[in-house]
Amino acid sequence: MGVGIAVPSKADPNLAPEGYSTVELLAFVPQSEATTWDRDDPTYGARKKAQGDHMIAAAEQIIPDLGKHIVFREDASPATFERYVWSDGGCIYGPALAADLPPAKTPVRGLVLAGSGTFPGAGVEAVMISGTIAADILLKGLSVSSG
Repeated sequence: MGVGIAVPSKADPNLAPEGYSTVELLAFVPQSEATTWDRDDPTYGARKKAQGDHMIAAAEQIIPDLGKHIVFREDASPATFERYVWSDGGCIYGPALAADLPPAKTPVRGLVLAGSGTFPGAGVEAVMISGTIAADILLKGLSVSSG
């Protein structure tokens, strides 16, 4: 299993108490598997924990004894992303890259769009760009109306 490892508290130490770190593990699964996750299934919780255990074991090849140092753990599944991000089919980053994403500017005066469902797409950097484009449109509109 390929596991991605991120340590956000290295970039922002305020994300964890002194002496601790935040560690995030991520593993991609094929869509055919992602669609089999059902939060109403009685085995869902155990399945999600087992998947998390498997990811921790894989990460321990790089971070020895990681599991022994976990103080708080939260597991997620494709169904978790569906619940909180309103995505489907196991998608964690929104529409497929080939999707026709709407631009920030809309025909409605004063309404602009920003976020992973708009151009340029999903991911932290793309969403920041999206917000910057939306802010630029609004600021230009304000300067025209005020002056």
